[in-house]
Amino acid sequence: MIPGGAVGGAETSTTDAASSVTGEVTYADGSAASGWKVLAGTDGDFVTTRTNASGAFALNTSEDAVYDVWYHNTTRRSVRRNNFPRDGRPDVFALGEVNTSAGEDVGAIQVPNASLLHVQVLDESGTPVSNAHVRFYHVRNGARAPIEASTDGDGYAVLDANDVRGIELTSSPR
Repeated sequence: MIPGGAVGGAETSTTDAASSVTGEVTYADGSAASGWKVLAGTDGDFVTTRTNASGAFALNTSEDAVYDVWYHNTTRRSVRRNNFPRDGRPDVFALGEVNTSAGEDVGAIQVPNASLLHVQVLDESGTPVSNAHVRFYHVRNGARAPIEASTDGDGYAVLDANDVRGIELTSSPR
């Protein structure tokens, strides 16, 4: 792999790579999650890439490290409004935890449909709190997938780089 280059049509990340993490992401209907952002993080190292037309990805990672790997349902490469579409697919999804000692393939993962969750932050007197920081996590197969939001003027969570209230998640939020 060439850092920052392409592997099988998937854009790869840039880091002092000695190993790689690969996989493929599809939706509940079987179609490819094309162009989505895939991230991997561990203490002291963080890398990103995008899925190719068939939903495949390859991340260059440090060797002998444990990474949480996840995806964000965004195809935009820059921070813009409406970055997370309301499409019934999760805005964040943990693909798995990997040990990169010899490279790792998270395999083919089918992302289930999601439900829209609205979160409102209120103070002790029931007044909406604006500009509060809210962090959501999806946890799956040992991996924690974070996504951040801020509250609007009415106290509702709005994902960063978005102007639409709520977050689409799978499973049972806690």
